[in-house]
Amino acid sequence: MKTVYLHIGTFKTGTSSIQNFIAHNREALRDLGYFVPSSQLMGHHELPISLIRDYSDFEGVWPSFEGNSEQIWGRLIEEIDSCTCDKVIISAEGFCDLANENCRDVSEHMGSLVGDYLGKYKVVVICYVRELVPYMRSMYGETIKITTRTLSFQEQVHRYAENNSIHLLPSTYLDFFEKLFGRDAMVVKKYSRDDLVGGDVVRDFVATVGLGDEVDPLLDLREPVLQNLNISLGAKQLDLKRAFNLAGIQGLEINRQVTDVINSCAALARGDTSDEVAQELSELINAEQARLNDRYELNLAAPEQGIFSVDSEEARDSDYLYLFALQGLSIKQGRDVMQSSEALTRLVQQNSEALTRLVQQNSEALTRLAQQNEEALGHLRALRKGILRRGMSKAWRLLREFFGASGHR
Repeated sequence: MKTVYLHIGTFKTGTSSIQNFIAHNREALRDLGYFVPSSQLMGHHELPISLIRDYSDFEGVWPSFEGNSEQIWGRLIEEIDSCTCDKVIISAEGFCDLANENCRDVSEHMGSLVGDYLGKYKVVVICYVRELVPYMRSMYGETIKITTRTLSFQEQVHRYAENNSIHLLPSTYLDFFEKLFGRDAMVVKKYSRDDLVGGDVVRDFVATVGLGDEVDPLLDLREPVLQNLNISLGAKQLDLKRAFNLAGIQGLEINRQVTDVINSCAALARGDTSDEVAQELSELINAEQARLNDRYELNLAAPEQGIFSVDSEEARDSDYLYLFALQGLSIKQGRDVMQSSEALTRLVQQNSEALTRLVQQNSEALTRLAQQNEEALGHLRALRKGILRRGMSKAWRLLREFFGASGHR
């Protein structure tokens, strides 16, 4: 009987690195007795997505691929049965979405189909689980980066709680697969550098499927390829991206929408944490991690205080946002500098590095900046007051004065 190693993620646990590795080493892995089925995508995402697309009403933003679920799964089974290897590796974090709150009314049916397709093989389900707070922070960052949403971190976690989301309750999808293939089929591991083989999730994964030293040359070669995969935005960058999202800016001519940008920055800087709600969510997180620790011996640590700040060690300060908005005005005035959410994210990554370093030096650097450029900051604060108290005509007059006085065009 062939063994199918079904890697289900979860999200934000190095899945892209694992999938990149097995995709680029299919032939070498075949020579070692491990078959990696073909895929139209990086990873085998069309397997779960085709089921969700065919049987649920969940309208996610799916990558494009050809074929319905019957065709895609049929091709998979044909490939597995015709290969000479007795071990098969399948990887897609989207498998967790089969238990997603958006398609739970058909989860059981989709699960039965997966069980039928893979029923003639020995299935080993591999899943990495992160401590919930860092995991949800990472998911939050990805959400802000690739969408136009404006939720705060706490608001997103609260929404997870209201919907019994898999992102707050990973036991939901672990129970789903345990029901399909049995408790003995589950290999659930803690995603932490201290707990991974060599502190590396790819090395840990290949060891988990039974590969040893013979795969080391492949691992040594792949590291330079993977170092730039799936770059995350920092806390300051996320705040800036949220501000643009909140202002509803897609195609952006900054000079026409500066009012919305600055007001959005001010709103974000005020903070949004409710102690009562935070306490309730913290209790949910602790209970879920205790459940996972008891069942899978993961030793997930209890979250610290202040968990609903994206970066609890950095104090919020709206000035860096205002200054960045003005920098955009002075340099890009009259031009359409953003065509899409993706382009905006690239701009934030490219342009905010120096600003982030400045803010990380924190109050001292900002104080020096204020002392060196009192006139610019005075115009900025007057602009804010004009917007909030005296209407748009006053704001535009002040803005023109600023550009005229500073020599910016």
